[in-house]
Amino acid sequence: MTVEAGLDAKIRQYEPMVHAIMAKLSILYDRDDFLQVGRIAIYQALLSFDVGKARGATESQFVYTRIYQRLIDEIRKCVRVSKGLELTEWLEEDGSASVRESYVDLFEGDLGGILTDRERRWMDLMMSGYSTAEIAHILDVSVSTVKSVRLKVRSKVRSFVNSQ
Repeated sequence: MTVEAGLDAKIRQYEPMVHAIMAKLSILYDRDDFLQVGRIAIYQALLSFDVGKARGATESQFVYTRIYQRLIDEIRKCVRVSKGLELTEWLEEDGSASVRESYVDLFEGDLGGILTDRERRWMDLMMSGYSTAEIAHILDVSVSTVKSVRLKVRSKVRSFVNSQ
């Protein structure tokens, strides 16, 4: 068996692990893309695994950790790339609001006029994929202040959507 064939067999062996991690992370969309990212993570993990440096971790544990980290990174990357997210993604925790316009359409329209400068800045940062802690650092405010701004924006957006 060639090295490449052995590596392919190992990747196929670890594929169920990718599926399990995707289920754990509730990845419901673009599953084929995430599966491919997981396969690449397996390949890279197998190439870089060194028993001497693993500090007692097995190859399986090492591969699991690499897959998990890589899928989390890919999720974060997808969030940052998707500026045109629907407002329902953050407007309602359960996704019950039905807003058809994208963030960009609403923001450039009437919605932009009802938000304060701080609220607009928060919305830009949030839609760019920054976490609450990162936004707090950028705006030089506390995390609780950022959460308060988020609640105000959600309330204003709900009122705006309900009045349409």
